[in-house]
Amino acid sequence: MLTLIVKLVLFIAVALVSMGWLGVSVMMYVLVRAMDSPKATLRPIEQMPYAGVVGVLHAWAQQHGFEWVGAFRFSTGASASSVVYVWRHREQRTYLCDYEVNGAHTEDFVSIYDQNQGLTTGSRTSMFALAYPPGMYVQCFPVAATMVRWDHHLQAEAWLMEHRSVEISTVVLPADQEIQAALRRQFAHLKTMPCWPLRTPWWLLTGHLRKSGKSVVTQLGGSIA
Repeated sequence: MLTLIVKLVLFIAVALVSMGWLGVSVMMYVLVRAMDSPKATLRPIEQMPYAGVVGVLHAWAQQHGFEWVGAFRFSTGASASSVVYVWRHREQRTYLCDYEVNGAHTEDFVSIYDQNQGLTTGSRTSMFALAYPPGMYVQCFPVAATMVRWDHHLQAEAWLMEHRSVEISTVVLPADQEIQAALRRQFAHLKTMPCWPLRTPWWLLTGHLRKSGKSVVTQLGGSIA
């Protein structure tokens, strides 16, 4: 009798895990399909960065070499739209992006070195849910302050310049084009991977356990002097 109960509990546990895994896979497939659809749009909106969370970030950005670029509304037609607030560094092809979705804010520092290399330092572990093309380095520090996250970004960049031969780019392109190009590269990479939606829960889990709070340097087996 006890053996039967144990088997039943294990069966239920496996079923629940499988349902959760499948649920995440379906959700990510639907999300990527919507974002990669011709219906997806990224349009500038008239919104100034002077209030609330964005106002605080704007003050920080101005003090650390970033200039206001603008706000963009991203809409897929299949879900609630989000707003992206963008600042660009005065001296290089590095962006500070704040994403507002349903009133919640997350932020990224994004450096683009060339068409195939870049560095993103973010504040959300969900950024690990999708695979990135080779040469696109990603690190996440969820509980860090903006200044601390920026320091991590600069440290990783310095290491990549020395050990991965990346070079600072000063190319100036419209921010919306940069965002759309980055999304197209990532989605194109995903489509080369067999059964990629079923792999998203694993990427998310391993990203949270192995990469969250760890610099690109540590992920690549290096060290910072």
